[in-house]
Amino acid sequence: FFSTTAAKICFPAAPPRPHSHRKSARTQSPMADSTRAAQRIPIGVQPVPLPGHAVGEEGLRVEFHATRFARKLGPEPLEAGLAERWDEKRKANPRLFNGSKFRWAGWDEPGAPGEKLAMRLGLSSYRMFQGTNAAPCALELVNYGIGSHSDPGACMGNALGIGMAVLCTDGRLLFIRRSQHVGEARGLVDLIGGHSEPSAAGLAPAMLLDDDEVPVGWAPSPRLRPLHAPAAAEACPPASANAAARRELFASALDEVVEEMNLRRDALGPPLLLGTSCNFTTGGRVALAFVVPFAGSADDAVRRYREVPAEAFESTAMLHLPAQEVLDAVQRAGGREADDTAGWATTADGAGRASEVAEAIVGAAEPGTWRPVFELALHGAVETPSACPAGDSGEVADAAPAPGPKSLQPSQIAPACMAALVLFALAAEAHGGVDGLQAAIRATSSA
Repeated sequence: FFSTTAAKICFPAAPPRPHSHRKSARTQSPMADSTRAAQRIPIGVQPVPLPGHAVGEEGLRVEFHATRFARKLGPEPLEAGLAERWDEKRKANPRLFNGSKFRWAGWDEPGAPGEKLAMRLGLSSYRMFQGTNAAPCALELVNYGIGSHSDPGACMGNALGIGMAVLCTDGRLLFIRRSQHVGEARGLVDLIGGHSEPSAAGLAPAMLLDDDEVPVGWAPSPRLRPLHAPAAAEACPPASANAAARRELFASALDEVVEEMNLRRDALGPPLLLGTSCNFTTGGRVALAFVVPFAGSADDAVRRYREVPAEAFESTAMLHLPAQEVLDAVQRAGGREADDTAGWATTADGAGRASEVAEAIVGAAEPGTWRPVFELALHGAVETPSACPAGDSGEVADAAPAPGPKSLQPSQIAPACMAALVLFALAAEAHGGVDGLQAAIRATSSA
């Protein structure tokens, strides 16, 4: 819906091409990655439509309504299949439960000049996400939403994700290598990611029934979560559901970094929202991308990580590289000619219909809404293994020697990570470079 242009980083503006049955990038060797033309990955990005492509908590307005922004029903046969698909997943993995999630309902229409940027959020669930976005019928639901509601996401669960680019004082960005025990992007290099939780904001119970009903006796109690310690020990005054939802978006970004990297909360500055990404392999699921400042060097972060994070099972190593390399990588990829026969290339397992979903969603939007993302290769990454490899007994292992700087080819990087890095690069360029973005972050932190 918003159309923005980058000051320096330019993206080819060609429309999506018909899907090609070209071999997935993950099946090719790193050597092939380094020689072939960059391809589009099945994700689009939308920078924050403000000067600087970044906004802090106080500059954002959230409108939360559990029913007004709820998912609309799709065709009856597909709705009947939603319950069946969830039952199958529960039988395959009895540990699954139906948790509540925020539902992305889009940006609000721009209001009067100077009015805060606004987003709309509803209530979704893990069951809804699995039965719509992650289901084989996702394309049918997208097309039904377009035809019946002029909205490709109208019938989707659209559980909102978040991803965080952690920026150190020495100008380096932090990454993790995901373990084999996570649900997505196993073994790939990625940013910290997760979900904002309606239950943490008092807007929904943590667990819903398998028909998405709220358990009897539960009542909403909107509240503001403290953003920084030591305020966490203080009682918070009552607040509206809108304010509670907004606070949770930014607080959860810090929670994920603390839990997965073991960084101290009081060493993290207020997150800045950079924009959204739309994943066409999961029916147009949207995720928010943040940059989170860390008051320490990359070496400081590695030492904290080696002390074993609370969620150590999710990663096997921490990586870091100069943030400037991300800007250079985006420029290299954006400046190349894409393979015209590839369209929105399929780079994720089980995403054979990603191109069709991309064409449906992008075709239904106004021009410039979703920008294409091209594969990135990153150079100069330093990787340090975890002291507690995922899946072991929890005992701290002997430190392995850290390898020297390495190059990361597109097949080694999670597609969602590439999308968030493009948004980071756009924000940095809008501020005149990484130093300018860091200065803007410091100004936000001191405001």
